[in-house]
Amino acid sequence: MATATKTRFAAMIACEPCDPATTTKARAFVQEIRGNVDAWYAQQNTPATYAAFTQRNGAVWKRVVAAGSAVHDEVLRLLRDEPREP
Repeated sequence: MATATKTRFAAMIACEPCDPATTTKARAFVQEIRGNVDAWYAQQNTPATYAAFTQRNGAVWKRVVAAGSAVHDEVLRLLRDEPREP
């Protein structure tokens, strides 16, 4: 019983390989998200810079969601699994 449950769970969380177009689109979004974070850290933190950061970041995530679940899932995977270079 436990083995069968683990097998089904492992299959459920396994990530199907993405097609190249999905990966390319997701990587572009991740680059934009990380660039937005870098731009925010490059300036002194004020309510105005935080508001601009939040607006830009929200706009990117709206486009990620609009791109579909495959792109959204790949963006989340990239952000989680590929650490930034120091």
